[in-house]
Amino acid sequence: MAIVPLIISSFAALISLSSYFLTRKNLQINDAPRLIASNIKKRLENQKVTISFEVKNYGKGVALKTFLIITVRGGNKKRDQHYLSKPLVTLEPEKTGVLEIVFEKKETEDQISSAILVSQDFLIIFI
Repeated sequence: MAIVPLIISSFAALISLSSYFLTRKNLQINDAPRLIASNIKKRLENQKVTISFEVKNYGKGVALKTFLIITVRGGNKKRDQHYLSKPLVTLEPEKTGVLEIVFEKKETEDQISSAILVSQDFLIIFI
């Protein structure tokens, strides 16, 4: 007779744990930032090329650190080169920030093949 309440309580504990994890995942999805590069500019000054991306956070969460990675395709058996911007820190919802990368003119004679926006979305603290 003592085994039936044990089985029922174990089943209830499994249901409550799965409910907790599902709720936490939904909260992460709803509060995540949604970043969109809205304005891309390329400037040439004094043998330096500056590429800047204007980034806006359309989501509900704060983007803690956002980086821009640009890949420059190497020509004639040269390897591709990757450049990392300085981080854009704490981009609040509905706010706009600018990410920039500065190249020497000779480095960008080859084509820019891709640009990737990388964000550390949010910080989860377990208590």
